[in-house]
Amino acid sequence: MKIALVTSEFPPMNQAAAARIGPWADALSDRGHEVLILTSKEAGGTGDSRIKASRRGVPSNQSGLLSRFWQEFLLGRELVASLKRLPNDLDCVVITSPPFFMASMCCRAAFEMGVPFVFDVRDRYPDVLFQLGVLRPGGIIGRCLSYFERKIYQKARLVTTVTKSLQGHLSELTDADKVLHIPNGFDESLFSTDLLNTPKREKFTVVYHGRFSRLHDVEALRRTTLEVQLRKAEVRFLIIGPIPNSIREKDWGNTEFHGETPRKDIPGLLAPCHLGISLMKTNRATTVAFPAKVFEYLGAGLPVLASPEGEMTQILQSQDVGIVFSQPEPVAMTEALINLANDHPTYDRLSANVRAIRLEMDRRMSATRFVESLENLFLKKGARGSN
Repeated sequence: MKIALVTSEFPPMNQAAAARIGPWADALSDRGHEVLILTSKEAGGTGDSRIKASRRGVPSNQSGLLSRFWQEFLLGRELVASLKRLPNDLDCVVITSPPFFMASMCCRAAFEMGVPFVFDVRDRYPDVLFQLGVLRPGGIIGRCLSYFERKIYQKARLVTTVTKSLQGHLSELTDADKVLHIPNGFDESLFSTDLLNTPKREKFTVVYHGRFSRLHDVEALRRTTLEVQLRKAEVRFLIIGPIPNSIREKDWGNTEFHGETPRKDIPGLLAPCHLGISLMKTNRATTVAFPAKVFEYLGAGLPVLASPEGEMTQILQSQDVGIVFSQPEPVAMTEALINLANDHPTYDRLSANVRAIRLEMDRRMSATRFVESLENLFLKKGARGSN
């Protein structure tokens, strides 16, 4: 098959879209399919002949709503143009969202070209914007985006998503048989078993890895660092990733900032730490989420402290690989961190459980399942053009 993958990010970029789509592209290539990757300018210049990079960059999640939509429109317009320039023998287009507005433009283009498309939902938009109070469902923009969403699900040949909860929600909006759960995971080629033998830092270290989006409870994390400092506990924090100056300039207690880091270096920074942390705001969108960073914590052998209550915390709790909270509570989380830092038997038990389950979360297993699903769907006679 000849398949185009449309994504705002692609390896070696650090973002969630890159971590998800990269293994899919490799799995498709490994099985003999021709893969073309349409993406932003940041993913260009790597020497990967499959990549057709745009002149436009990744839309910033720190921008205001109108600015963000404009950035998505500009990137989407270029990706649509690139899509239309591809040979007319494409078997399908795989489009991942967010960015939702960019993705919706590409879905429409694929439909108009008569090429079947697969829509991958990592976060459900515009529902995320409704939950955050950024848009009103009944407003003009909210109604338009909801209309785009419904049409995409109707026209897609396959809809994939990251959690079982989201699969259930999306199945209520379209034919349930075409909604497939393809979980995230960590990349074993980066997060090798050798990481488990990495010596730990001298002081108990809690690490946050990735960007801060509107869904993350940045203030709860900061208040936890201050509460730990106030109690003079032997606990330190490490934040890996780009931080807006307006956030970094605040008081973060005993926190070390590592800034933007090449993806290949992330595992080596995570492994010496003791615990990964993922705090999200409490709303419907986050209760069905399972951030990619949590899989990478587990891949590095780290137990996880996570909130709010939802599919992610249910899995962490059932596997006994972390500490979970129904909602971010800095004082309670501080007490839990201090207790864990001093309770070596409990920490050793959590760590052992992480080691026991981590290989089940290798992203390559999910990538293989995704490719097999595409082959079953599109290698059937007459699959192309049946949008």
